[in-house]
Amino acid sequence: MGCTPDSCPNGPLANLKAENIRNGITIAGVTGIIDEIDDIPDSFSFTDQADVALNTLTESNIQRISGVNHPVEVNLSGVGNPAYRICNNSDCTSVKSDWKTGKGFIKNGEYLQLRQTSSSDYTRNIDAQTIV
Repeated sequence: MGCTPDSCPNGPLANLKAENIRNGITIAGVTGIIDEIDDIPDSFSFTDQADVALNTLTESNIQRISGVNHPVEVNLSGVGNPAYRICNNSDCTSVKSDWKTGKGFIKNGEYLQLRQTSSSDYTRNIDAQTIV
């Protein structure tokens, strides 16, 4: 049995999974519009870090996530123990989710920063890949 508009914990449309519905929809007597799901963020990139000390934890520049209309998954891979954090502002003085290596979610307007340990050899590059 479903919930009524007053008894649904996250609102009457919370458990509806729909994509690309542009027409009005009525559930439990409540009518609403569901916008198209946009889960591809606007392009962003991190600046390469050159001439950093060997075998040192190094942080990236901070990038604002935009162009999505619901939380999107963050995945990170690479060598050098890469991690990421999600911040509420552009200088990461307000942290929403501190350094983590596992899957997470980021919302439109939040900020993403990476960190990883630099190479132990100047002839070897260390790369991390972020998938948002």
